[in-house]
Amino acid sequence: MSNKSHYQQLTRTFQRLSRFSHLSAIASWDMFTMMPPGGSTARGEALAELNVLEHQLLTDPKVAQWIAARRAGRFERC
Repeated sequence: MSNKSHYQQLTRTFQRLSRFSHLSAIASWDMFTMMPPGGSTARGEALAELNVLEHQLLTDPKVAQWIAARRAGRFERC
């Protein structure tokens, strides 16, 4: 993968993480303010699954490699 592609992948990964975080915040707010009675089990399970996806994305070994490459100056922005 080229240096620019690494940067693009890193950027896309953190964009996805930001979107997941945004969705989690909205779902959590809704759970505490507007969710109908009886919906907490399904909402909790959905939020837990979203948290698993966030964790998997953030802890992917490729992400650490891309960050290390960036810190070492081995690739440039597109």
